[in-house]
Amino acid sequence: MDRLIDKALIVLCCFAALLLSPLTVAFVACFLVAVIVTALSEIASAPPWLRLGCTFAYLCAALFIPVAVAFIPLVIYDCVKSESWAVRLGWIPMVALALRALKPEALIILVLACAISAVLARKTARLDSELVTHNEQSDELRGYSLTLANKNRRLKEEQVFEVQRARQSERESLARKIHDDVGKRARSDGLTQREFEVVERIAQGYDNKEIAAELFMSEGTVRNHVSTILQKLSLKNRTQLARYYYQAW
Repeated sequence: MDRLIDKALIVLCCFAALLLSPLTVAFVACFLVAVIVTALSEIASAPPWLRLGCTFAYLCAALFIPVAVAFIPLVIYDCVKSESWAVRLGWIPMVALALRALKPEALIILVLACAISAVLARKTARLDSELVTHNEQSDELRGYSLTLANKNRRLKEEQVFEVQRARQSERESLARKIHDDVGKRARSDGLTQREFEVVERIAQGYDNKEIAAELFMSEGTVRNHVSTILQKLSLKNRTQLARYYYQAW
């Protein structure tokens, strides 16, 4: 948008020369050619050699077509904003040759227009460079933000994992303590290891069939163990056995 505004201002300056020259078909044709040349420079897909070639071709034509000199400021705008010093300064000798035959009034107007064109071109080139730098910095900051977000997500996942592992370790430690404490009491009460395992399953809510499958014994053996345990502990039912287990620790 800045370049279009710049070129519109330059066109106005160029038309100031129209006040000193008659409006002819050649004048209009040169204006259209200059517009096409400068429009071509705005097409990003156009090869650089084509854009520069058309620009310098117009400057060469201005050496032989006096009326084309009026629109030189519009064409040199694209030369001055180039990153190459050879292109930035290459137009000066050609323009100097093209302007040498002008009347003083027209010469002053076109020199001023060329100066305005050069200043606007460098200003816009600087703004474009700053915009590119800003976009690169923004992209870099977005990259850092994504990196930090990924690191924070990984840290959060690791923290959750560590908390879960700590809780699991605590539960396992508590389960071992319960098992050891209840086992000690069960042994002091005269229960065998097998009988203690049956008590443990009963406390966990297992029925006889599940206990038999868990401990690889028949249901009849499980019933015998339950009867023996109730007798040793002077208890009446499985509910009291479960209470015995959880009160033991």
